[in-house]
Amino acid sequence: MFSCAQEEDIYAYLGEDIYVDTSVHSNILREFSFFGTDEDGFAYGFDLDGRVSPDGEEESCGHGDLESPDGVVGIDNQLAKIWTLIEPVAGSIAQDLLQGSINEGRVLLALEIVGADSLEQSSDVNLRIFTAQGDPDIGTLGVIAPNQTFSINTQADFVEVEGVSINNGRVQVGPIDFGMPLDILELQTTLNIKKGSFDFMIHEDGTFHGYMGGAISVSEFLTDIKNTDAAEEAALVEALFINNADMGFESGDCDLFSLAFSFSGTSAFIVRTNNME
Repeated sequence: MFSCAQEEDIYAYLGEDIYVDTSVHSNILREFSFFGTDEDGFAYGFDLDGRVSPDGEEESCGHGDLESPDGVVGIDNQLAKIWTLIEPVAGSIAQDLLQGSINEGRVLLALEIVGADSLEQSSDVNLRIFTAQGDPDIGTLGVIAPNQTFSINTQADFVEVEGVSINNGRVQVGPIDFGMPLDILELQTTLNIKKGSFDFMIHEDGTFHGYMGGAISVSEFLTDIKNTDAAEEAALVEALFINNADMGFESGDCDLFSLAFSFSGTSAFIVRTNNME
């Protein structure tokens, strides 16, 4: 790990077959936050299925869509609904466990902007989404410090979306499928996000802040965690996920559970080797 580095220091540190792609702008996502509905019942998220589902609708297994605080209807975010119930009981514990996993380098998701003339206004750029590896240093704010080096986890998903635009510093991408690492206590798996979306701002200091969301297959997720050392935890949450699945209707049941998180990132250097494809 090479932390808080200037670009010239990075090149002095790297070996002959290792390099940093200077055409990209990279962020390591250093904070994820769960959130519920606000006091008026609104929540941020994404319209994943392109329609507005009322309460009681068969195709959404009885779960109506939400509306965002900005007035966007059709928001699919069942996590926000149940988080309002979970937060008073276990919210701070869950948030602390996730933050600990990020700080320890066990949950590192990276975003890269490729080919941007400007981080304020650009068209036809690419967005890369991948799992990173590294042993991060933690700053005085209790989160990953900026300008550290990380590498790409070549055993995990690597997604590149073409034709992305940056409008006044805002990036909106979706729908896409991508993997998000999850390593908390006895649970080590990958959340396979379907119909995923990102909506984030690029700030003047190069940091990202915004929302990501999508849907996960309940049956796939429960099978994965039952096959880990978190089988007991799976039994505790099984009914919660099954009863709140709101998409993927087939044969009278829904198998997809919609969700969204807020996130913030910090600038980073992603090192590559010459033998990478």
